[in-house]
Amino acid sequence: MAISDVHSYFETITRIYSPSGEEDELIRYLEAEFNRQEVPVIYNGAGGLIARIPSTSEEYPALFFVAHLDTASNGAKPEVILEEKTYKASAGFLGADDKAGVAALLAVISTLKETRMPHGTIEFIFTTKEESGLQGVKMLELSRLSARYGFCLDAPGEVGSYQRISDTQAKMDFRVLQRFSTSDVSGINVARAILHHIKQLRLPPKFNLEMTRFEGERNEEGDEAVQVELNLSGYFLLEELLLEVENVKLAFTQAEQKYGVKVGSDLHIIYPGFEIKEAHPSVTLTKRALKEQALDSKEVRFIGGSDANILNDRGFETLLLSAGYEKAHSENEQITQDSLLVLTQVILDILAQSRGMEVVTAFPKTSE
Repeated sequence: MAISDVHSYFETITRIYSPSGEEDELIRYLEAEFNRQEVPVIYNGAGGLIARIPSTSEEYPALFFVAHLDTASNGAKPEVILEEKTYKASAGFLGADDKAGVAALLAVISTLKETRMPHGTIEFIFTTKEESGLQGVKMLELSRLSARYGFCLDAPGEVGSYQRISDTQAKMDFRVLQRFSTSDVSGINVARAILHHIKQLRLPPKFNLEMTRFEGERNEEGDEAVQVELNLSGYFLLEELLLEVENVKLAFTQAEQKYGVKVGSDLHIIYPGFEIKEAHPSVTLTKRALKEQALDSKEVRFIGGSDANILNDRGFETLLLSAGYEKAHSENEQITQDSLLVLTQVILDILAQSRGMEVVTAFPKTSE
């Protein structure tokens, strides 16, 4: 059965060196594979590649699956080895994050072609530059998608874990420019006053606020420039963050008026959080598929963003699934052959169990 192809795919693609920004060789490999399998590529451009297998039955909903092509790297090309049915690397990073997901999706395509099992429209999204700030998925033309919800195969740990609630990570920079021609108050003291005011705001407990930078300098004219960086994190949605940020910005405005200084600020969203309801079809399908494989379903909360964060923010509800790898972003990264087989089978079971499942027709939040 073609499901066992996952090992061959994994061994092949992990030997293709593809750190962030250098995914072209792997993309060419995928193009050749899709051409061989007669799978249409509906998008190949900025941010990655999307392939689609047309529906064979109206009884099944359209679904998408996501994996990223790039890997974290220590600068060395991986030397992949197999020891006791476990893949490791004797040099470089193995790259199972996220080539485990890529290999599983290729094996699913191979299996579908061989078995001709019925299914709805299936879309396979392969992103670039995930490891460098989720850049690739942000550039994709998601208007090409037919499916409105799907699964991202890019979390560590044993297959069976899933994440439906993710944290938000953001950074706020503010700058205080004090000119002695307009103010005799120290810029550093103004920045401290602003920080004190922010602390008094009593942000909701789910908001974690941490100062990560506080630097000041004085130019030849004696003017002061102070740079302050604040990290905001927690399990809250982007809309909640923006509301609280407005209260923070008010402290800047008040400081300008009170001390006669100039205050500027920038908000950078590192990744937005998301929350998928327990009753959502993606969660239901995952539990059904795991039960089919006699696996315990386990809801977890991982720290760190993934392509799922961006897709959810853009209106495509995406459940994050563990792909079976361990110790990612290190020379000790590894994954077992059994994990790859189980991951592939779970995806196939999701497709099989989706018969009669609700077709979600919600539209994205933002237009393309």
